[in-house]
Amino acid sequence: MCAFKTTCMAHLPSGLHFCINSQPLDDLLCQVQAGRGLHLPDLRMIHGPEDLRRHMRLLWLLPVGADCAVDEPLHRFSKPVPPGLTLVDSGHTFHRLPEHLDKRDREVMEQFWNSSRCRAFLKEQMERVRLALNTASPHLDAEDRYLSEWFPVPSTPALTDGKNLEEEMQAGGSRACPDH
Repeated sequence: MCAFKTTCMAHLPSGLHFCINSQPLDDLLCQVQAGRGLHLPDLRMIHGPEDLRRHMRLLWLLPVGADCAVDEPLHRFSKPVPPGLTLVDSGHTFHRLPEHLDKRDREVMEQFWNSSRCRAFLKEQMERVRLALNTASPHLDAEDRYLSEWFPVPSTPALTDGKNLEEEMQAGGSRACPDH
């Protein structure tokens, strides 16, 4: 069972509301869980919270009736969707923000990324990565195991024993996964 959650909501100086969603990470974890070893190197490239930026989808909160409405389950760290707004996929991740955002909006987004609420969400995502890394390799076929050896699991304490995960974080609705 793979789950994705949305954590939000921040209000930008330009008036836009946004939140982040773990769908890209969830898709990656589902692929690895299903034994698709070609996705394991990408998972092994996640060494810390900053590496999660490319796996966190950016959603806008737009007035109800906007095209492409997305019905996403909200994470417990999330605030409720404001009345009259709906979630709409921006087509971007937190790694590659939309070009139309000005400097002030980008600064607020960075503050949100570093907020305790977002860091708590990212801490949970890093734990999911750690668990996937610890359970994936033994279930791969020989070719996928060979490929995964090209991308060794980082030897950081956060990914090996979990004891320093809190220190790393300070520094720096569910959906079923289809069976294949």
